[in-house]
Amino acid sequence: MPKIEKPDFKAKKSAPISFKLLILFAVVLGIWATSNMKKNEVKKIIIDNIRVENQTPFTVDVIFDITNNTLQSGNKPVLIEVFTAQNEMIGSRLVNVEIIAKGKNRHVKVLDKLNRRLREGEEITSAKVTLHQRRFL
Repeated sequence: MPKIEKPDFKAKKSAPISFKLLILFAVVLGIWATSNMKKNEVKKIIIDNIRVENQTPFTVDVIFDITNNTLQSGNKPVLIEVFTAQNEMIGSRLVNVEIIAKGKNRHVKVLDKLNRRLREGEEITSAKVTLHQRRFL
């Protein structure tokens, strides 16, 4: 009678080192490509005509235009910071704005939570609006 041996399924085989290196290279290449795409996207979205209006001791309106030169539309996070005449940041807010493809939008955002109340005679002189990018590594 012939003897039949069962294969040993409990024995684990290691993946070859060349396969592991190939996977590692693909992951690094993917992270690099994603990082470059996001950097190029930021260069093609222009924020201009930033104005500060309707100041009260507790709130301020910031009006700005966003020009999108890419073919992608969607919601993008924007960081708004407002400054006094002494160049002291008095408030900031992270908001999502709708950006249309190959177009220009005007946005009005209200900063209703300032870091502190405006002093008497003090006013907000400038605002900085930047496209906020998530960092990966």
